[in-house]
Amino acid sequence: MDSKRGVGAIIGSVIIITVIFTTVASYFLSIEKGDQQINDSQIQRLERMMERASEALDIAIDDNDSLKVSIDNKSPLTTTIVYYILISLDDNSIVKHDRVNLVLENGEQGIIDLGIASNRSYMLKVVTERGSVLAATCYYNENRCNTSRV
Repeated sequence: MDSKRGVGAIIGSVIIITVIFTTVASYFLSIEKGDQQINDSQIQRLERMMERASEALDIAIDDNDSLKVSIDNKSPLTTTIVYYILISLDDNSIVKHDRVNLVLENGEQGIIDLGIASNRSYMLKVVTERGSVLAATCYYNENRCNTSRV
């Protein structure tokens, strides 16, 4: 009879060790899954940042009769212009802003007609779908336009 008592304690110990092992293993697997999700999101974020950094647009403001903006896509990616802001450099006021949907393939050129008389110096800021903000300045009567990334 004494030998049967010892077997019950061993079986109970084995069951408790199995439950503890299963709990600890589940805990570590859930931590590993969370770490993998964090790593995946960081990889996606870095890929988006690399795409955004590779966007290259040449912006030229033509100020003959009315302001027209010529945008050349120099990047290997398709770029979508989603918004623009036209700022007067003379009094630092917003002259015009609007949403646009201008999709430019690699090497493609797009034109935005602003429909405003060119009688001031302007800065134009364009925003891409990836969040890049590029600016071009055009100084009245100097035929000088510069493009830069903001």
